Amino acid sequence: LALDSDIAGDRATMRSLSVARETIDRESAPAFDPRGLVKNEGQLKLEIQVATLPAGTDPDELIAQDAMAWRKLIEEAKAIVDYVIEIFVQGRDLKNSKVKAEIIDDVMPIINDVSHPAERSDYQQKLARLLHMDERVLMGSSSSTIPSRTSRQVSGAKTSAKDESRVSEVALARDELETYLLTALVCNPDLLAVVDRSLRQSGSSALTPQDFSQSAFQIIFSQIRDALHQAAADPSDHLRDNLDQSIQDQLVELLTSGDGIDLQDERRISDLLQAAVRLRGRNIGMWLTELRFLEQAASEQGDTNGAAKYQAQTITHTKSLQGIQRFLARQSRREKVADGLAF
Repeated sequence: LALDSDIAGDRATMRSLSVARETIDRESAPAFDPRGLVKNEGQLKLEIQVATLPAGTDPDELIAQDAMAWRKLIEEAKAIVDYVIEIFVQGRDLKNSKVKAEIIDDVMPIINDVSHPAERSDYQQKLARLLHMDERVLMGSSSSTIPSRTSRQVSGAKTSAKDESRVSEVALARDELETYLLTALVCNPDLLAVVDRSLRQSGSSALTPQDFSQSAFQIIFSQIRDALHQAAADPSDHLRDNLDQSIQDQLVELLTSGDGIDLQDERRISDLLQAAVRLRGRNIGMWLTELRFLEQAASEQGDTNGAAKYQAQTITHTKSLQGIQRFLARQSRREKVADGLAF
């Protein structure tokens, strides 16, 4: 496949790959190996590689201008698996949980078609490093969203429809915590002081925009904190009046979903505080994974100072995570006592 070097060319490659896979699937069970070789149990064998052409250049033009450059381009063509990974991560916000989930859903079906377990594992590790994720989390998400070839053949279109509508469980759980917490805060901004106090009691720092993965949530949270640091208007009014118009719809959705939440109920407030602490705990877990990859990369590059810095940050975050775990354990015991379940 020799295609243009623009986005349209990239999309054409994805369409070509999809057609190739669907066509061969009707004949037998193919598998992509890391060299891009599609193996068919019949007589068909296809070696799929991608050569990206210089901008504005067609194959015939490049050959006419410099035949050696064409040969070099073909010799350096990328295996389809490497190409797919590169295309789907290029220019994406890899710190965004939703983006990570989308990349996993797009790339893992190709990686899962790699025939040899060891080679397939190499690609899984490569994707995990690029996304700064623990490979076990990546595989857990993959196994829950991508069925085996046999199950696809047995369940047919119904299974495919389920897979397309299913999102990463990790990202979904994280979004539920973020949405629940921010909904409560937009309905009652004064609760932020209580949330911050609970986080500090757990040995962590106050809530920040970085605790939220969605950019709209980050902006709304920043406005909540700004609203609490002014005295000219009620915090809720200040939030609505000063939030960018492009995010007003998200604010309205949060306010509407919070209509049924009784923020005067002590148990509800306790749930809210635990949600904030759990969200911070999950964030620290993700930060620890990223630090592990950064420390490993620094060590491989011989950057001892960088490796030491990341190791120190890892120790600090590990202590914070332990504090959060102790805090949640104490809260659980208190709830059992309150419910008369402690012995």
